Amino acid sequence: MAKILLIPDDMGRPLFGPPGLPVDRLKILRNGFNRMMADPEVIAEAKKKGLDLTPLSGEALEALIKEAGVPSADMVQRLKPLMEN
Repeated sequence: MAKILLIPDDMGRPLFGPPGLPVDRLKILRNGFNRMMADPEVIAEAKKKGLDLTPLSGEALEALIKEAGVPSADMVQRLKPLMEN
């Protein structure tokens, strides 16, 4: 239950693609994102605006989601009261 509750904090503000996104396009998007996050101008702009720039790679986000797994219907019902605030 803790993994399900904490995953949004670990993920930050993730970017998602549509279901069935071809692997070659996913790779292009992930490489572009990683290059952008390493760009000195992007880093400088984020610092200037006081933004926390600690991105996770697409592979790391995918691993987090796989580790948490798909919650059962019972788990969803038990989590609902905790997430309603």
